Amino acid sequence: MQIELQELADGIFALVPEFAIRFNCNVGIVVEDDGITLIDTGGTVSVVGPLLKHLEIFGRQVKRVILTHGHGDHTGGTSHFSSAELYCSRDCAATLKAPQMTSFLKALHPSIANEIEDIVHPEPSFLIDDDVQLDRRLHIQKLSGHTRGDLIVRVDDADLVFAGDLCFFGHKPLGIGADFREWRKSLEILKSLNLRHIIPGHGPVGGHPDIDEVASYLEAILEASSADQIQSNLSWAKWFDPWEDRASGAIDRINIESIQNPGTLPPTLFQLMAKS
Repeated sequence: MQIELQELADGIFALVPEFAIRFNCNVGIVVEDDGITLIDTGGTVSVVGPLLKHLEIFGRQVKRVILTHGHGDHTGGTSHFSSAELYCSRDCAATLKAPQMTSFLKALHPSIANEIEDIVHPEPSFLIDDDVQLDRRLHIQKLSGHTRGDLIVRVDDADLVFAGDLCFFGHKPLGIGADFREWRKSLEILKSLNLRHIIPGHGPVGGHPDIDEVASYLEAILEASSADQIQSNLSWAKWFDPWEDRASGAIDRINIESIQNPGTLPPTLFQLMAKS
């Protein structure tokens, strides 16, 4: 199955696309009597279309959308929920308002270029600067690392957390513009919550051992001078890299280049674009 709707607890679901479905993320769905909360909205019609069909089954309106950060693979479907309250960090809000890099993304993802279009995002209803208890179940916590304004969404009574792209499970973590040291600290905080189920931004639902693997990878990236040092680790070598067929060790190289020259676009990105 390319896209699986998993029931995680009473009224709580995760829509998990296979890695082969590019430029998309896991989507959280929390169904309550007065409406639905979405955590992220997917990037292209490959996931947004199935998401809309699944939501019809619940017979309720989407009352709020929480964006874990501002990257397009997590925000592309948000325009379908313009009547819902939109929660995000200030950094995410700034990203939503900035000019979109549509041509750049199409060059990076040629197989789905026809699905990547300019999107007008709704205006955020609430900007999250700190921890917020939304209702009896949902707790938003602001962290950072993957971006300056990462949000996680805890459901303590269900023993789970939607972690956004602070967690990639079975997928090479991509850190263009990331602060890898802050990211590592955020993983420590995430693990200290001691919740059983971790829903990553990309990959299958996991737990604490998966957080440990991501943390070890980030530590290795911080110490590495070349992608070869990362690829020698057999565990990480098995992780999905969406650009491996176009440039060897692409994500490892992008991450190392991002650390070596912070604030600049890694040369590997331009190499990938040239191969489109």
